[in-house]
Amino acid sequence: MTTTGPGAQHDPGAEAPEAQLLQVDPNELIIGVNVRANVALGSGFVADIKRRGVREPVTVVRRADGALVVRKGQRRVLAAIKAERATVPALLLDEAEEADTKTRIATVIDQLGENEHREQITDRDELTATQELLELGLTARQIARERSIPRKRVEGTVVVARSDAARRAVLDTGMDLLHAASLAEFDGDEEAMTELLTTAAEHPHRLDHVAQRWRDQRTEEAALAARSAELVEQGVTVIDRPYIYPDGLRQLSALRPTPESEPGNEVDLEQHRRCPGHAVFLDYSRRSGEVRDVEVCQDFLAHGHAERLAPPGQATSAPSSGGSMTEQERKAKKAYGRTVIAHGKAWDSATTLRRDWLHRFATRRTAPKDAPVWTTQIWASGGHSLRKALDNGHELAGELLGLPGGPSEIARAAQNATPGRATVIMTVLAMAAIEAGTDRRHTWERPDELQRLYFAQIQQWGYEPAEVEALVTGGASSRTGDTEDSPELDEAA
Repeated sequence: MTTTGPGAQHDPGAEAPEAQLLQVDPNELIIGVNVRANVALGSGFVADIKRRGVREPVTVVRRADGALVVRKGQRRVLAAIKAERATVPALLLDEAEEADTKTRIATVIDQLGENEHREQITDRDELTATQELLELGLTARQIARERSIPRKRVEGTVVVARSDAARRAVLDTGMDLLHAASLAEFDGDEEAMTELLTTAAEHPHRLDHVAQRWRDQRTEEAALAARSAELVEQGVTVIDRPYIYPDGLRQLSALRPTPESEPGNEVDLEQHRRCPGHAVFLDYSRRSGEVRDVEVCQDFLAHGHAERLAPPGQATSAPSSGGSMTEQERKAKKAYGRTVIAHGKAWDSATTLRRDWLHRFATRRTAPKDAPVWTTQIWASGGHSLRKALDNGHELAGELLGLPGGPSEIARAAQNATPGRATVIMTVLAMAAIEAGTDRRHTWERPDELQRLYFAQIQQWGYEPAEVEALVTGGASSRTGDTEDSPELDEAA
């Protein structure tokens, strides 16, 4: 027995009504009652409809006056109208538009089921399909055009498809395509790939940081190799950059010609290039991308030079009251030097991703709910970095906000902004002030209170820190050995 009252249930075993396939003008279709209140028509979806037309027929019924009413497929119809398609395929059901309660219930259930039970294409599916299209002869550009999606997205998928390690990471472990593309970038580099795969398995949230560090290391190694080759071709001895200077090695800037020379005099660089101890080590700045030649004498005592500020007639300054370092102290200082250099490089790489995150934060329309409280506390603290930001016209904040005109332009933007956007601007001013005061040499080791609060807060708002950044809030220290700052380490870091 079938009921037709308000409590009637949709009979899942009922036969589907007969249908007739038509080609109709989408502008003549009437959108019927639909459970989807907000219809989102993405540009890619509209572009696909414009290029290939509506591939799956919409479902319509005929109204008493002869008009066709859409039961299912309103997004396809609206996209076809926007794409200026002349016709769309439509299945005309053999039933009236003014249906009884039972049919209306069935319509709503059908619309819900049609959308609820759809599964998004997974990254595994997309990778497999892209690989098949490549094997069928399509290029990344052709795939992007046929699918009406950004070419960059397809190119990333193609890179993954052509890398065994990256492809296996997606198919076997479920890694997303974006992170797999980072793996593919280092295909053939066994050391980098090993660390990336280990990070993906154990600390996946840090994979971007590890990839950026390897990316920067590649750039640095290439720059150093190129400059080293130039110097060797010129007959210059190139040595590895020392973590601490051996007893006889000094930079030329720290030497005078002989013990008899007046203290403070400097070695003539051109003349010293004829000295048997002359050599160069290379210093690379990740911030500027520049390589600097650091000229040294490998054994200044053996070659008759003296420390620039040593007393008259002496080759070296008087020893400190503590005397020479023991072997254990020397090893500890060397280990600390390695830590400083490694952490400095890691900090540079992390800064690249942290600034990217800040740029994205600065585009928000509204701030996190706790932003007003945090920002007020920060500005009330009146720390040195905040005062410095005020003095330099909020340079970094202007860069992050895309407002290079200084404080007046930032003020105008705030004046014209909604309350939510104005809060974002105020928050960025505070974050940028602290960010500008961070330092690759000291922040990871001796952060001030504002820096601790800042790094803790951006993590609360979704930033994933690199391992070296986690030291800021974790209270951990990587110091080993001598706790005094060394000019050699500052130079090398």
